[in-house]
Amino acid sequence: MPPLDFFISQWTPLPTAPMGPVLKGKTVVLTGANSGIGLAAAHQLAALEPDMLILACRNIKTGDAALASVLKQSPNVNAAVWELDLASFESVKAFAIRANDELDRVDLAILNAGISPNRTAPMKATGDGHEVTHQVNVLATTLLALLLTPALQRSAAPHLVITSSEVHGWADSSPIAAPLHAGRSILADFDEVALYNSQERYFVSKLLLQLVVRRLIPALPRVVITSVNPGMCLTNLMRDVNLSSLADLLEVLPFAPMMPFMRGAGRGAAMLVLAAIAEESAEYWHVGVASAAPSVFMATMSGMRACDQYFAEVCALCEKLAPGCTEVLELPRSLGSVS
Repeated sequence: MPPLDFFISQWTPLPTAPMGPVLKGKTVVLTGANSGIGLAAAHQLAALEPDMLILACRNIKTGDAALASVLKQSPNVNAAVWELDLASFESVKAFAIRANDELDRVDLAILNAGISPNRTAPMKATGDGHEVTHQVNVLATTLLALLLTPALQRSAAPHLVITSSEVHGWADSSPIAAPLHAGRSILADFDEVALYNSQERYFVSKLLLQLVVRRLIPALPRVVITSVNPGMCLTNLMRDVNLSSLADLLEVLPFAPMMPFMRGAGRGAAMLVLAAIAEESAEYWHVGVASAAPSVFMATMSGMRACDQYFAEVCALCEKLAPGCTEVLELPRSLGSVS
């Protein structure tokens, strides 16, 4: 059962989303734009009249359907669907190359795409050799942020919004602390089949993402970065759950008490849009405002050490995948080289 704070926050009145030509003159990139919070955010962003809205989607067919829906509501918006599959590092690099080549700049990037694994299925790896939830929710998201930074830094007021989750504060931190204390790679442990826990993976992936954000903010001081908790919303995030499987139904049964507290996707999307006009960076954006992250682990010495080690490991991976991509970072000497 979630902590009491969850139920309170789900019913906390939320700030009003911005209206009018707030994004006029801006170029916006939105990932995971074809469904759920992403689709709702696409509609809200289009209504704010950006000069260009890129809907980044893994599936072009569903992306085109999302675009048609957006254009029906906002027929005058200049929008396009670009292919992006976070389960493929090559797709991430191709998308970033296209963005840096074809766009004068990116004023706002909302990295919203994410997945939640089937809680009863065995570990699934991507073609790149990483557990798929880890790669999509953290590794590829970080790589994309780094690769879009040159385009963001060409903006007079660049904003980077990353979709987080309150569940990072509920996550079991032991899969992170264990390799840290044993002198092993945290990143490598998350690709080990023997260490995989499908029931915890989504939660822990969001905790790992928060570790990255904590170090990314000071490393990119010219970009306003916000990690947003949109709250628990009624979306298709758990689309891999097999409702005809008794085992799957038993796994999701504990979430039943939370159903009456779920927000609509539009309210969750409004939290992303509010963060998109934030005046300064915040590592956790909750109920529409900058807040303290709820993770106890992140406040401990182990959590601080994990931030440094994991961020260095992820940066080293990104540098290997796309040499030179970490040169945009202003890293403290304590983190050393990421090459």
